[in-house]
Amino acid sequence: MIERPSPEHRARVRATSLDREHLVAMGEVAYWSARLERTLAFTVMALVSDDDRETNEIGIVVTRGASFSGLLELGAKLVKLHRFEGQVRDMFTRLSADSRVAMESRNHLLHGAWTTPGKGPASASRVRAKGTVDRPLTVAQVEDVAYDLAVLAEQLFMLFLVIEGAVDYEE
Repeated sequence: MIERPSPEHRARVRATSLDREHLVAMGEVAYWSARLERTLAFTVMALVSDDDRETNEIGIVVTRGASFSGLLELGAKLVKLHRFEGQVRDMFTRLSADSRVAMESRNHLLHGAWTTPGKGPASASRVRAKGTVDRPLTVAQVEDVAYDLAVLAEQLFMLFLVIEGAVDYEE
């Protein structure tokens, strides 16, 4: 078994230039983005599955391993079907657009290279095909992304319950 160094040594190795509040907020972003992605998979699974609501096996097979973007695209195609009119279509379309924006912020936060300038908030940089994008992000802004992801996950879960026929809900 590999011998572990002292807790102090491990803390020095793991140390970043970000303050603890940034790191905690980023952990919340990671948690809620995973929850949103899982809830999206359940919602699309319900859209795919048979009308009889007795089984979700087809939806489970179709959604297993699908990417977030793939789930959004499949869901968008499914809600265009005649059986999904009105509220389900409207909610999915709105939540999809909002989720895509929130996940883009999440990706910048979690996949960006963070720097901490002498003055001003920490900044996350992502290299894209069109160039590097730098975004200064305060703790409050990171917390806002976590909040948006949490709200979207809860709203998407409500939509899942509506599709499954478990609740009656009007926006």
